[in-house]
Amino acid sequence: MEMSGIARAPRGKSPLYTSNRVLRGKETSVRLLVLCVLMIFFVTPAVAMPHPVATVHCTASNPRVWVNTDTHVYHMRGDKYYGKTQHGMFMCKRSAIGAHNHAAKSNNQ
Repeated sequence: MEMSGIARAPRGKSPLYTSNRVLRGKETSVRLLVLCVLMIFFVTPAVAMPHPVATVHCTASNPRVWVNTDTHVYHMRGDKYYGKTQHGMFMCKRSAIGAHNHAAKSNNQ
């Protein structure tokens, strides 16, 4: 039976079940909430975490550098790739050299 364009649930069925799958009330809100939560975890792209910053023990004589962890090249502040490569981390220059990283061949500005 149709009443003002909204289908009614057959006798003995829950109000969520109708011929055209009309949802009502709290059930709609709960389903929308669950859908939103699932979209947050499975549909949205991963957000990049900020790079760790080594500032505590870096000094003017041992400045902070950006180390590309794939190529083992470190970049100084002002370099084109400083803090911009996909895989890398900040560390002090002496620590970078101690970890067998080498300076970029050019300044790349």
